[in-house]
Amino acid sequence: MQDEIFHIPQLVRYCEGDLHWDPKLTTPPGLYALTLALRHASRFVGIDWPCDSTNLARATNLLAVTILPWLCWLVLNAVHGAQTRPVYAHATGRKLAAYACATLPPLWFFGFLYYTDVLSVCAVLGMIAAATSNQHILASTLGIVSLFFRQNNIVWVVFAAGASSVKVLQQLSHVSCNRSPPLFSLIKQRFAWIRVASVVAPYLPAVAGFAVYVIWNDGSLVLGDKTHHEVAFHVPQLGYFFAFALAFGWPVLLRTPRWRVLDVLALITLTVAGVIVVIHFTIVHPFMLADNRHYVFYVWRRIINARSWTRYALVPVYAASALTWIKLLACRQSALWTIGFVTATALTLVPTPLIEPRYYLVPYLVLRLHVPEVSAVTAATEIAWNALINFVTILVFCRFPFTWTHETGQQRFMW
Repeated sequence: MQDEIFHIPQLVRYCEGDLHWDPKLTTPPGLYALTLALRHASRFVGIDWPCDSTNLARATNLLAVTILPWLCWLVLNAVHGAQTRPVYAHATGRKLAAYACATLPPLWFFGFLYYTDVLSVCAVLGMIAAATSNQHILASTLGIVSLFFRQNNIVWVVFAAGASSVKVLQQLSHVSCNRSPPLFSLIKQRFAWIRVASVVAPYLPAVAGFAVYVIWNDGSLVLGDKTHHEVAFHVPQLGYFFAFALAFGWPVLLRTPRWRVLDVLALITLTVAGVIVVIHFTIVHPFMLADNRHYVFYVWRRIINARSWTRYALVPVYAASALTWIKLLACRQSALWTIGFVTATALTLVPTPLIEPRYYLVPYLVLRLHVPEVSAVTAATEIAWNALINFVTILVFCRFPFTWTHETGQQRFMW
């Protein structure tokens, strides 16, 4: 399906010993390497997959999907574990929250296909869990692994190093996790910067290796076909991301702190700025207009661009969602952490001209896992909402195929 027509033939070539690279592929070969490792491991239990087995390819992501709840639970424990008393009456609520994150519809759906996204998310979540638990060598190792699935994960490697540094400075200045450390007083303390350097050092090999890769690749992040993946300045992506976060995380937002006058003024200011950004920086990628298999095709045509004014009318929704999520973060994370998260999200999304739900997966999960814990009822509501969307998505995918006049074979609706 879709990108599988590029990924699976590349896997077959690698399996047969042919290292020729398909120029239409833009991500590193980590996905294929892991699948081949799975193929060799399967022989120990008597399973000998043929090189061209689609089931072998898809089994890689299916196994990754099964560990996603555990990885989300590890992050929740690392972030909320010993620092605050859980809101839940017992551990069931936190487990429900982990399952809510693991069943995020665009993520869960691609667990049944051969794409890079699920493994990329797994590697980043493992890195975040290790970094938050002060296991920085392990975190750096997982960060390097994540780069073999998606190059722009380097942003989250740097974010993990920065967040760990903020945590160290908070501990040295004896402030709570939602307060920023006094940088001006700490800057004079040599011991503080030695501690920060010891935390950051394990992540330097990942950053250095990425720099070497960019130099080797003629200054570009993208492997292969660069014509349709050129760097852009697509600021409205931040608005689309917070709309995505609202669509899937609305149960969490029901317990947001009460809005005040300053919040309303911030909403008005952000809305005005957002309208200006939409006017001057909206990019319409040709893939989005040409491929009617993807939901984004219909979201753009029937919601965002339905009328001449609708793309501007949606800006207050983006702004309200952004401010609401940030207000929630402020209850649990410091201003420095929040600024770092927004910066990392911007560096990940703004350079990409294409609106693609898969690009929002890592930022959303990092956001969702770091807001204050919710009740078991809220987490269960998230799961029910995700289950409904997943059911409808799979039903439409399986039961409503269609054909193109210019291409043989059936096409299917998907994320």
